[in-house]
Amino acid sequence: MNHSQADVEELHFTRKRQQLSGSFMEEANITDGDLVIVDRSLTPTDGSIVVASLDNEFTLKRLLLKPKPCLMPMSPAYSPIYFDPDSDAVEI
Repeated sequence: MNHSQADVEELHFTRKRQQLSGSFMEEANITDGDLVIVDRSLTPTDGSIVVASLDNEFTLKRLLLKPKPCLMPMSPAYSPIYFDPDSDAVEI
């Protein structure tokens, strides 16, 4: 199957589908109401867009590892979320 032509309705999801809300990723052309499919088999790297769990809430941000690890929103209206990579407070 050509993945660029895959019908989203035919994919199998292990969790409830969630549509995005908010404008925190607008500079990455990910906007309010978009549906995001996450491939959990990929290892996040510096600059990747990731789904992170913070206090049992999910957020979509760009992962920046240098100079200090943070989850960076792609909108100037929101602040970065700095975190300790050795802590269990953030799960990516």
